[in-house]
Amino acid sequence: MKKIVLLIALTASSLSLFAQSKAGLTDKPEIRPQNNIYINLLGDASIVSLNYDRLLFISQGFFFSGKVGVGYNEEFSICSSEGCSPEQFITVTHHVTGNLGKGRHFAEFGLGGTLINGNTNEKYLAYPIVGYRLQPLRSKKVNLRVYGSVPFTGLDTEDILYAPYGLSVGISF
Repeated sequence: MKKIVLLIALTASSLSLFAQSKAGLTDKPEIRPQNNIYINLLGDASIVSLNYDRLLFISQGFFFSGKVGVGYNEEFSICSSEGCSPEQFITVTHHVTGNLGKGRHFAEFGLGGTLINGNTNEKYLAYPIVGYRLQPLRSKKVNLRVYGSVPFTGLDTEDILYAPYGLSVGISF
């Protein structure tokens, strides 16, 4: 009799091992939002930029990000007279990054570049990107990026304002 009770108990407990909770369903790559629109402050050789970001999910813990944006920058100058006005530039930013993490939190790493339109010695800057990304699980939620980048080439700081860090805030859809 003890063997029969033990066999029933083991069978019943093994059936419960196959149960899955519905909580993990929102973490599937095909359900997560794949698009972001965000405003970037500093970073990417821009003072401010508006960007579109498309995500390509490889697994729940890894995705690629491709971004393109248009921004604004200006000449770095310290004016001692009232009539001095710094030259202004339009920037076109882009990047491709890999993102590794779990849930909503990801480490970001990749390469980016900025095309600078205007009278400057630096027409194009390429740079590595390392940062943190908060990527929501559902659409119409806030996304956040904090990152750093330093150009591969020497930067002529007399031409443009360049911050080695940036902050992006936007919406996922």
